Amino acid sequence: MKRKAISAFISVAALTAAGVAAAPVASAASPAAAPHAANGAYGCAGTAINGGAPWLVKNSAGVTISDVYVYWNASTQKNCAVNVRTAAGGSGSFAGYLGITIIDPGNTANVDSDYGDYASYAGPVSIVSPGCVSITAETQPPSGAAVIRNINNIACG
Repeated sequence: MKRKAISAFISVAALTAAGVAAAPVASAASPAAAPHAANGAYGCAGTAINGGAPWLVKNSAGVTISDVYVYWNASTQKNCAVNVRTAAGGSGSFAGYLGITIIDPGNTANVDSDYGDYASYAGPVSIVSPGCVSITAETQPPSGAAVIRNINNIACG
C-alpha cells in the first residue's frame, strides 16, 4: 500500500518536472482513500470496534494529531490496530516518528508493534486475543513534542 502511494507521487513529480500538467492521483490502494471504519481498512480485517470511531491522540493544545482504529475479526480471533496521522499531525506531508503497539494484558509476551518515520500511518499490528487488548500509540507532530496515548483494556470480548 505505502509503495503504491509513493510511486504515484513520484510519477506526478516526474510529469510536472517534464512540463506536463497532471491531475492529482488517487489510488484505490492508497491509505488516504480507504474508509477508516470499513473492513480491511489499512490492512486490518474484521469489524471496527468502538462504533468505528477512533481513539484520539491529542497534543498539549488539545488538537488531534492522529487517530487510533481497532478492529476485531471473530473468525481468526485477532484484534488489529493502526495509528493514522491527521492533517494537523502532518498526514502526507511530514514523515515523523509514528508508532503503535498492541498487547494482551493477560499475556505480555503476546505483542505486536510497528514504529518508524511514517507520513500516513503505523501498522497494522495484530495479535490473537479473544479477551481484552491494550494499545500504545505514539505520534510526533510537525512541531512540538511527541505524544503517547495508552488505551487500556479495550475490545474485551
